[in-house]
Amino acid sequence: KARKYLQICLDVDPMDVEAMEAMAQVYTGLQDPTKERYYYERIVSIPDVKPTILSRVYCNLGVLSEGKDDEISFFQKSLDISPSSFPASYSLGCAYATRSQWQPAIDAFRRAVDAADDGSAEEAKGLKTLYTTVSKKMEEEANQNASFSMPSQQEMMQMFSNLMGASNLEKMIKLNKS
Repeated sequence: KARKYLQICLDVDPMDVEAMEAMAQVYTGLQDPTKERYYYERIVSIPDVKPTILSRVYCNLGVLSEGKDDEISFFQKSLDISPSSFPASYSLGCAYATRSQWQPAIDAFRRAVDAADDGSAEEAKGLKTLYTTVSKKMEEEANQNASFSMPSQQEMMQMFSNLMGASNLEKMIKLNKS
């Protein structure tokens, strides 16, 4: 039913960005990524779209482009418009992590944690993913270093602190205790 009424809105006003965004979401629910992308691309082509909508649209285009060359650029466009977007920062981190680009992934996850509300589920998700990504980076570096020797617990904690940020490591420790 929603598709029918949204189409009426678009027949009346073919530039109704909110109706296009809602239509894209309808096609998300119908699992039709081709039509979902169609509406997002229409929105991007319209001048003077509200920044909040355009940021969401670019983020969604990034999700639709998972694993493709333009995935990261869509998330970056979203962040150019809305620098404190948790979804775009987190998704950008995931895109880098799937490519084993650990430092850019860490930077994006730190940005996501900063964008999340203190104590929120988003913050917890970001902290856990940040911790895992730092672990992967450290593991990969250890595997590539033939003369690697296991650091002490204090040295390991300092490495985590440097990569995660001291306050993020403290939050992660508290999260694990609760």
